Parts: sequence; structure tokens; C-alpha cells
Amino acid sequence: MAKVRGQDVVLYVHDIGDNCNHAIACARSVTFDIQQDLIETSITGTGRFRTYVPGAASWSASVEGLVSIVTTVDKTILVGLTRYFEAAVPTDITGFILETTGLCIKPGGTLIVSGTNNANGTYTVFSVSDYLGATRVITFETVPPFTPVDPATVTYQELVYGIDNMYDSIISGNPISIEFYETDTDGHFLRKSGQGYIESINETASFDNMATFTASFKGNGLIDIEYG
Repeated sequence: MAKVRGQDVVLYVHDIGDNCNHAIACARSVTFDIQQDLIETSITGTGRFRTYVPGAASWSASVEGLVSIVTTVDKTILVGLTRYFEAAVPTDITGFILETTGLCIKPGGTLIVSGTNNANGTYTVFSVSDYLGATRVITFETVPPFTPVDPATVTYQELVYGIDNMYDSIISGNPISIEFYETDTDGHFLRKSGQGYIESINETASFDNMATFTASFKGNGLIDIEYG
């Protein structure tokens, strides 16, 4: 029986703006709770022990950690990609279809693609969208034309959520998608995800210590559980 380590439990918040899951920066502990109402069905004469049927269920979560303001991190992946040209846009815009899903590439960030023919493969990300199940990255051409290596090593900047993003969510009152992802030492995973709201944020700062925060989330509807 493999153990699940605390460092392998991650809380993600989904951003509809870039359709990506972003890890909550500097989260030190995550708590998940699911419960259901139990309605008693036992009556006099049915025996000494009570009986029940399940009623409504609900779920909630909380996270505790160090205060961090939004930032970006560099990530490198190996993907297959296809050079794409859009006739409807100026010729100085080049598109790449990256044959993978789940990329959280930040528009305005830097995309580096390995390639040949006298180029360093550096591009500025213009926009990101889903295209036929893949991820289309539209970029401004910033180097001479070159031939990408397939599969290519792609380095990109991913947005990491800070406490400022959570304040935005609670002030707007919009629902958010929340995902809890954990793995054990044998590589098995358990993913719990659903829609919900940020219920509260508490921030504590002291003169001689790091600022910390706690945030609680209330689920809105079904929680989806996937494992493998």
C-alpha cells in the first residue's frame, strides 16, 4: 500500500480566461471535506437499531499557506507540433498547433521552440485557443523563419495563482472550478474536481514573520472523482 505524501497534494483553481488550472502558490496544507445528510427511517417496532437513508450531500475545502502574489514560472515540455499559417491575419503572425492538451501558456509570455536554420526559436505568445482538441498558440514572429524539430522541446511561461487572484474571485462573486490532485509513491492518482465559490479569505501578517493566509471553498453541486 503506497503512501500519499503531503507535498503531492495540490489545489488548483480553474481560470476561464485562459482555460487552465493554476496551482495555488505557496499552499502548505489542503483540507477536503464531503458529507451527506442521513434521514432516519426507523420507527417503533422495527428493532433496537436505527436505520437511515442518504439525503443531500455537500462538499467543501480549505487551504493554508504563505501569501504569494501572482507570478509566472518557466516550464519545458516535449511535444509534437505543426506550423500553421492563418490567411486571415497579417503575414507576420505565425501559429503553432501543439499536439497536446492542458497547456497553461500565458499570453504575452515567451515561447521557445527548438528548431534549425539559423534561429533561436524565441516567440512572443499572442493568443492561446483550443483547436480540434489540441492547443493552438498564435505568436508574433520574432526570429527568421526556421524549421521546428518534431517532436520539439517547448519552453513556456505558466501563470501561478497568488492571493490577489483569490481576492478577485471572491469580490466578483463568480463561481470557480476547483481541483484537488494527489498521487502516491507508486504513481497512482486521485483527482477531485467541481464548481464552487471562495467562502472566506483570512490573511495574517506580523512584523517579524512571513504573511500567511487561509481560504475556504464551498462546493456548488456535484464533485467529480477520478482515479487510476
